[in-house]
Amino acid sequence: KRIWLRAARRRAGLTQQELADRIGKRQSVISRLETGNLTNPSLRVVVALGRAVGVDPWRLRFYKPEEGSAARSAWIRAFRSPRSRLRH
Repeated sequence: KRIWLRAARRRAGLTQQELADRIGKRQSVISRLETGNLTNPSLRVVVALGRAVGVDPWRLRFYKPEEGSAARSAWIRAFRSPRSRLRH
């Protein structure tokens, strides 16, 4: 099962700043990951985040758009399978 970064961070009892300090990044990087403004973190960052919040890095998901938002619709379109893109 996938785990959202924000939920994992909160479950670990960390603020964005505390998590950023643990992985050697700025708080703005954590904020941008949680809001979808940074969508392609490096493997090094993903592994560091997973370790810092106590979650298997491969289970982390970064951005959960709000229901009914334009961002959610774009996010869903971006993650459709290649096969479904060919049908449209």
